[in-house]
Amino acid sequence: MTNWETANRYAIHNANWQQAYMAFEEDKMSCARQCCPNKRGYVMHVVDNYGREVMRITRPFKCCADMYWGNETTVEAPPGNVIGRVVEDMVPSQALKIDGPLDCCCCRICNACGDQVFEIKTMQGEKIGDIRKKWTGFAQEYFTDADTFTCDFPVDLDVRMKATILAATFLVDFMFFEDNN
Repeated sequence: MTNWETANRYAIHNANWQQAYMAFEEDKMSCARQCCPNKRGYVMHVVDNYGREVMRITRPFKCCADMYWGNETTVEAPPGNVIGRVVEDMVPSQALKIDGPLDCCCCRICNACGDQVFEIKTMQGEKIGDIRKKWTGFAQEYFTDADTFTCDFPVDLDVRMKATILAATFLVDFMFFEDNN
């Protein structure tokens, strides 16, 4: 009702819809959260059901940068041990790439868009999964900031790649769906 952006929190479920983890944004930089909601930096803490931090995802502050260039996150698991990075630009050491929807209007109220699908591909172009922002209905999309995302990837994918795909999901949320309009 007030359009005041708060720190993000996420419930992370497994394929059987059982809660496996929680993630929460460190509650800092309130000014950036209000002025640059989709460009702000963050530290995302991923904790297990006992409250133990198992992963940390960090995005540098980008408010003065072009929101479609240079977005990145660093993935640490356990915290302090870097296991991956999500980088918007193509880099030589890249293992996977994510292609956004070509027809994405990326707005909260566009019923015609339905789910927004970001395909996960190998460097050879083979689709191995996707990150999907689910359409949850007009009322939730228009009146709340709550979103539902799913990640689909091979069960035998390296655990570090799975963690990095989770980090990419947060980055997709911030880049395309985090605004206060």
